[in-house]
Amino acid sequence: MRASDGSVEFLSENQDSWTCRVTAAGPAAPVVLSNAHWMWDDGSEDEYTPLTPSPEQFLTSFVLQETVFGCRNLATTDEPVALPAPSIPLWLDGWYVFEEPSHSFWSVGSTLVADISGTRWVGWNGPDTPSAELGRLHMIRSQ
Repeated sequence: MRASDGSVEFLSENQDSWTCRVTAAGPAAPVVLSNAHWMWDDGSEDEYTPLTPSPEQFLTSFVLQETVFGCRNLATTDEPVALPAPSIPLWLDGWYVFEEPSHSFWSVGSTLVADISGTRWVGWNGPDTPSAELGRLHMIRSQ
């Protein structure tokens, strides 16, 4: 963490593509700010822009995304299919750095499923492959 221009930088993306800050002063509710828009908007002159309705929205999406990506086994699917029963919604339409709700997460047995900006990610830690009902899996990492 470091203080900068009345805010506190609390997160740096793992490839250092963008950072997030939160406003640190004043009686108003804190605002999450990011420079992630530089990845898709070369003409942007705004250094940091507001992201989410609240820090809790951003942090919940961030922690769940990193939990899925941190699983021992990680895969994507060809096309998102309807999730099999029982699937438990954990967080739907969460905000991240894309300036819109783009992250949804479910628990399906011992598997975590994430829909992130149109891509379905499947993560699990056990030795057994998840149900074929989740779709055709393309392995990213298997341990």
